Amino acid sequence: MSANAVFKLLSCSGILLDQVNSRISLSKVPIASTIRDDAGQVLPQGSAGELCAKGPQVMLGYWNNISATKAAMTSDGYFKTGDIALQDEQGFFHIVDRKKDMIIVSGFNVYPNEIEAEIANMPGILESACIGVEDEKTGEAINYLWLNKITSFKSKM
Repeated sequence: MSANAVFKLLSCSGILLDQVNSRISLSKVPIASTIRDDAGQVLPQGSAGELCAKGPQVMLGYWNNISATKAAMTSDGYFKTGDIALQDEQGFFHIVDRKKDMIIVSGFNVYPNEIEAEIANMPGILESACIGVEDEKTGEAINYLWLNKITSFKSKM
């Protein structure tokens, strides 16, 4: 799907996209959104945490699955999106990463996409990936992989 098609699709759903600054706003529809820590506490503006949403178009829970509903919702009825985000001064949300992708090293949250972005800026790097691996000392350690750019390619058929 093209970026333009995604933009049209999300615009129809009431989500405003700012393609220039890579940010989203949910202000076009009646929705309440908060950024929360792992304990469910609302974080101050500018802090990274899980994006949680509540509104008429947001699910209330999973059909006949109380345990899944309890895991996916906050105690006050907000849906935990699984996205790590922050809200800027203008009220726009910036998606930082996915919660499941976050690596916890010695109690510190490490967002793989930040490391991947830095590696991707190095000369000769085409693509990179960062994953967490088990570590006895720190709980998890960072393991990164990269793909070099090919400057020339030869093939014989």
